[in-house]
Amino acid sequence: VGQGYLQMGHIGENQGMRYSTPIEVALEQGKTYQCALKDHFNMSYLTSNETYIYAGGIEGEKNEAQIADIRITPLM
Repeated sequence: VGQGYLQMGHIGENQGMRYSTPIEVALEQGKTYQCALKDHFNMSYLTSNETYIYAGGIEGEKNEAQIADIRITPLM
């Protein structure tokens, strides 16, 4: 049906939940859909970030997310 790239910003531990960037797909009412997420690119993969003192830097790559829900918003 559709695909896109989400950016899930690094906010640090114990900072609460935040929204990712949105993607837009056309869905038909009454149908069932599945959502799949997969790794694409993470800033901690860059050697230039090896000296970053927070998660994903000095201690190595960090690529994880806490996902509480998926928000679907109708477009007008």
